[in-house]
Amino acid sequence: MFLAVLVSTTVYSNILFTITAFTLPIHLFGGYCILFKTPNAMKSVKWTLFNLQFWSMCLDLLISFFGQPFLYTPGYAGVSLGVLDKIGVPTWITIYLGMTLFVFVGIATVSIFENRYYLIFAKHTWWRFGRYPFFLLNYIYALTYYIPTIRAIPNQEIGRKEIFKLYPHFLELDSPEHPAFVVTLGDPLIVYRQLMVTALVVIEMLVFAGILNASMSVEMRKTSGSDRTMKLQKDFLRALKLQVLIPIVIIIIPSIIISILDLNNIHIQGASCLMCIIFSAHGATSSLLMLYLQKPYKKFCLKILHLSYNTENY
Repeated sequence: MFLAVLVSTTVYSNILFTITAFTLPIHLFGGYCILFKTPNAMKSVKWTLFNLQFWSMCLDLLISFFGQPFLYTPGYAGVSLGVLDKIGVPTWITIYLGMTLFVFVGIATVSIFENRYYLIFAKHTWWRFGRYPFFLLNYIYALTYYIPTIRAIPNQEIGRKEIFKLYPHFLELDSPEHPAFVVTLGDPLIVYRQLMVTALVVIEMLVFAGILNASMSVEMRKTSGSDRTMKLQKDFLRALKLQVLIPIVIIIIPSIIISILDLNNIHIQGASCLMCIIFSAHGATSSLLMLYLQKPYKKFCLKILHLSYNTENY
């Protein structure tokens, strides 16, 4: 019943606007904590945390406020219901921004693990020079990988006719106020490009997290676990992993379910809408986890609530 209600573009849009009202203050408060409540002991990670916070906020706001993608499943079509559509911004620009921001969030996550590895173990190695072209190439790739898809967007009159032939149920979702926008008529290269960029970011994240974790374990064994600084770094890394992992899992689980449904030719439009709603709170979930898991921010939040916090600070 709930999924059926989400098929209404009005209901779906209003839910996303409501989510924005709750998540935007969380993003802003998280950003404030990073900028003004990060202790000196954590200043080396301050800007990488803020970088992730900023791009996560941008992606959340694009989904819940500016873009509001109403995706037709299966297929590469849908409509934009957000503010950008209301002020006349072409749909292809909204799509490009969304796909680019998605990769920016991934790169920002990689940069946190890379930053820890560099500052603790690689500051006096060749990586002090290699890290700059590494991230430059990452951002160039993020900015350009979706351009071929944008350039290949079909004529919309032809595309709409073809997509309605392939998926007649899309006609029930189409309206003069929100005509379907067709990204492609089934070009497999789109899927391959998306898989490549996603795999690249995930592999980079796993590599840096793995190297960092292994290096810390070796260092802890050398010092017999008595190095207080290394203990604090390991605690920070553990909290960071949870901050990153939990929101990703929240997104992956519904994505897998929808993919399984599509593979079995079971098309539930409401499920796709629900996935976008969940995704729109991804960054806010990460911010809440950061405020809870990172000791200095948790201490500040509890102080606001007039609650005590006895755990040793950084």
